[in-house]
Amino acid sequence: MMSSQSASGTAIQRLELARLKLAQLSTEAEVVERLDENCSQLLSKPGLADLGVMPERSESNWEGCSIGVNGRYRVIRRIGQGGMAKVYLGTDSNRHDAPVAIKAPLAKLICRRGVRERLGREFRALIDLEHPHICRVIDAGLHDDVPFMVMPYLSGGNLTERYLKLRVNEEPRTIDGLFAWLRPVATAIDFMHRRHYIHRDIKPQNILFDADGNPYVGDLGIVRAIGDGTDRESNPGLTTL
Repeated sequence: MMSSQSASGTAIQRLELARLKLAQLSTEAEVVERLDENCSQLLSKPGLADLGVMPERSESNWEGCSIGVNGRYRVIRRIGQGGMAKVYLGTDSNRHDAPVAIKAPLAKLICRRGVRERLGREFRALIDLEHPHICRVIDAGLHDDVPFMVMPYLSGGNLTERYLKLRVNEEPRTIDGLFAWLRPVATAIDFMHRRHYIHRDIKPQNILFDADGNPYVGDLGIVRAIGDGTDRESNPGLTTL
């Protein structure tokens, strides 16, 4: 049977071990806290941007903002968002408040090295890519240090919505109906090739229509700048030859 003295000694040993463990945990917590603090300080230094390490930006909402030179474009509401960009419906005060689509990359992409600069260059270059059946870029600029491009707002939906999702008896599919959009789209793609651009993401969702049913090749600009300098085969989008 254990004596009261030995039992007391065992209890003291357990208390001492518990005290040491608590001290160790306190030290580890302090180390973690200091590491977090040091990492935050390092990420805030401009020099690390050259290494592709930048603090992550939070996604901002542009609804209700006036952007562009002299607040030319009034952002009304967000009308779409994909894996790389968001799109807003806006108005152009220089054209009697005509509706426009304003496209900007997601904040998570801006943190990548050189993306902001490449996007600015690509958006400005696309202003010169004019064709009757390419959804052309009207303007480009910066808002809250995020590049954006402005395009005409096409209210007729995309190819999937207009044709591929139609019920069988809703509208007959004819050869003439096929060529009504296929021929203009083909001429637009051929025009890009002759200007040394390859879209690389032609799909029904990127064939857009205006209110009168005229087709346009859309979704230019953002993917190429994001994928620039990487494996072109794994990054769909507009590319130069």
